[in-house]
Amino acid sequence: MALDGRARAEPQISANDLALYLVSSDVGKLGIIRRNKYPSKHVVSPYQECKKWLIRFLADDARDRTVLARGIEYFEQLIEDSTTPTSKREDARRSTAALNAFFTAYNALELGKLTFRAAPKLAPLMIKGVKVPTTLDLLTSTTVKNEEQQGGVILRLTQADESDKREEMGGFTATLAYMQVEDKQPGIGVPLARICLAIDVQNRAKYEARAGASRRRSNIEAACTMIKSIWPSV
Repeated sequence: MALDGRARAEPQISANDLALYLVSSDVGKLGIIRRNKYPSKHVVSPYQECKKWLIRFLADDARDRTVLARGIEYFEQLIEDSTTPTSKREDARRSTAALNAFFTAYNALELGKLTFRAAPKLAPLMIKGVKVPTTLDLLTSTTVKNEEQQGGVILRLTQADESDKREEMGGFTATLAYMQVEDKQPGIGVPLARICLAIDVQNRAKYEARAGASRRRSNIEAACTMIKSIWPSV
């Protein structure tokens, strides 16, 4: 049954939805698969402008916090402008809250020892026959024992809450970032799990990937095997 869009013939699920799938009930999982099989043509992704301000700040070696302040001011002006469309005004409100949260949490997140650069566009991961678009927002790098190491970051921007599932989702998202860095090696040096991060902006938290054949990776692969098997019948 098409929800609002043409059915995808081949299994595909976004990295964020795959992380959500992994912590959802059986009923919730079916809904996620349907949403990805029949994507809406009219969905506008929120927080896109907010991400640009966060990337601009982190990719600047000086980490000048006036960049974040300018971003907050930009969104506040959109909110106050009577000509701003309702949907854009709501996104501006949420983006203002997200930038304020990141501004106050930056020191506690302990990101200062990493170098960040804007990430290039990368091809999706293929996991057990499922295409998983995994967009890295930033590349990370550090030096360990005089050896260059590389990683990647996915910025998670959603409404803040205290759900335990956010921590699980953050762990799975960081693991997908690591898998993408291992697969594409878009930076310089050896992929390093602990600098592959999911940053949960509103909840002021960061999650690191784990090296080796972790439980998270096994669960991701098992989920993709299941998604591929039931894709034709959903």
